[in-house]
Amino acid sequence: MNPLIDIIVPTYNRPQDLKNFICEIQKQTYPNLNIWIIDDHGHDSIKELIPEDKKYIYVRLPENKGQAYARNIPLASSRSEIIISMDDDAWFENDNDALYKIADYFNAYPDMGCLMFNIATPLTGYNKNLTKGEERALHVTCGCAYRRTALDLIGGFSGFLHSQAEETDISLKIIAANFKIRFAPEIEVFHNFNPHTRSQKWYRYVRHNTARNDLLIVVMRYPLKLVPVYLIGKYINHIRFDLKNKKNWVACYLMFSIIIGFLFKLPQAVKLRKPISIEKFNYWRNLL
Repeated sequence: MNPLIDIIVPTYNRPQDLKNFICEIQKQTYPNLNIWIIDDHGHDSIKELIPEDKKYIYVRLPENKGQAYARNIPLASSRSEIIISMDDDAWFENDNDALYKIADYFNAYPDMGCLMFNIATPLTGYNKNLTKGEERALHVTCGCAYRRTALDLIGGFSGFLHSQAEETDISLKIIAANFKIRFAPEIEVFHNFNPHTRSQKWYRYVRHNTARNDLLIVVMRYPLKLVPVYLIGKYINHIRFDLKNKKNWVACYLMFSIIIGFLFKLPQAVKLRKPISIEKFNYWRNLL
């Protein structure tokens, strides 16, 4: 039996990356899959890049809503129990049977809500220290797989966060729902991501969203007694991160932009608040 697998790929203004992704995913030998290409209202026309094959499903959003929102789109009509999340600049490396291995993991670990792949980038190699099935606290959506039951139970991805750090939110919800995040060392995904090649505008945008969402997640998911200390600590750590990396101009920008962005979204974050228990929080922290 080869259960249906849905692969979800949000894309935004990266036609060459998407072209490379399609070229790589076509090498997979697994027969029963759908590949959802979700165009987050990019400026470039990419529809002509999508193969005329029924397993490719192209959806263009009417406005830019962010990666998390885009990943939710296929869940409304998908019927598969295995949902793979990939970025358009990531692909399975040197393994045309990776999808078979992913399906085997979900059979082997019934408690698993998320399977984290082994990610390498132009700046980092593959992780050689973690073992097969080892439990993790976090995952990244550029290369992972979810059990559909878990996603349905936690309400899918948080479109409220738009983009950046949404994986932390999902990880906390998965653990709160009594599922586990496990690691697959042999499923290698190369993520062709190098922040040094991106623009300063891009870096500033990513750092703002990451820091803002990090604070919002504290409000939405952390036990109440821990919220004040973690808000202060995380704010300081984000400023310190950029100072340490000699991004003084970004650190100065973040000092004000984080607060403004956080306060703007705070009322909605309070409405969405569904905190993890202190026991589950400590369990999660011990995995970090």
